[in-house]
Amino acid sequence: MNLRLEAKAAGVVSDSRLLFYDLFPLESHLQIKGLADLFLDTAPFNAHSTAVDALWAKVPLVTLPLDTMASRVAYSLLDATFDEADGVVQSMKGYEDTAAAFMGP
Repeated sequence: MNLRLEAKAAGVVSDSRLLFYDLFPLESHLQIKGLADLFLDTAPFNAHSTAVDALWAKVPLVTLPLDTMASRVAYSLLDATFDEADGVVQSMKGYEDTAAAFMGP
């Protein structure tokens, strides 16, 4: 798969960390999302309900809020839910550094 090749080129040690599912029962939705190590939110359009699912599954989330409402949803979720925002960054460099820190060496 192209995603496996791209992950390898980006230095992901083992492509077994990438999981693909075609269809799965709705009741296992959050359980499957909980397998993730980290949720990388997108900019300039945030994940919205997918970010909510990640937070419900207790997956750390990294987001870069920008100027529009659509780019600040995950920030609002982190702020309202946890009263702290460890995953909120102010620059793309901060996004990369924070994601790397969450994942460890």
